[in-house]
Amino acid sequence: MTPHDLSTPASPALDPEEIRMRKMTRRSKVIQELVQTEKDYLTDLELCIREVVQPLRNLQVNLGQDQAVIVTTYPPQLILETVSFTFCQVVDVDRLFTNTETVCEVSAALLHRLHRAIAEPDKEAVVIGEVFIQAKAALEDVYKIYCYHHDDANTSLKSYEKEEEIKQHFTTCVSALK
Repeated sequence: MTPHDLSTPASPALDPEEIRMRKMTRRSKVIQELVQTEKDYLTDLELCIREVVQPLRNLQVNLGQDQAVIVTTYPPQLILETVSFTFCQVVDVDRLFTNTETVCEVSAALLHRLHRAIAEPDKEAVVIGEVFIQAKAALEDVYKIYCYHHDDANTSLKSYEKEEEIKQHFTTCVSALK
């Protein structure tokens, strides 16, 4: 007997049906993880829009297109009442968040299609790739815009973080996300 024979126990050959079942189980877990990841991503986008983007948009004052006023008081209703009495900084909401709402809409549509696909009673008939083929154009369009503006958004964010009032407002928004 060789050392190799002692260290590796002989494994019985798996029957083809057992192999198929294991592959289907693994595939099912991967699909569930994919759907859960998209669901979590959509939830995060919606939370960001609700807690950060929309409050900034609600603060927009006639300072020009797509700019918002950030002041130190919170919540937004109080800010609007105190704008004339408080020092303000200008934030370009659309430059900072580009097409976040559109990304959210595309993500929601993708998640809806994924849910429809996995609702198929015959798990072997679930075709996830087709969902992505159908969503390809929308995903490509929305993420081209997002990626094109990403560096500008980061540059804006870095410049806003130098302003204490804006930085404090963003910190408050991020805390609300937790």
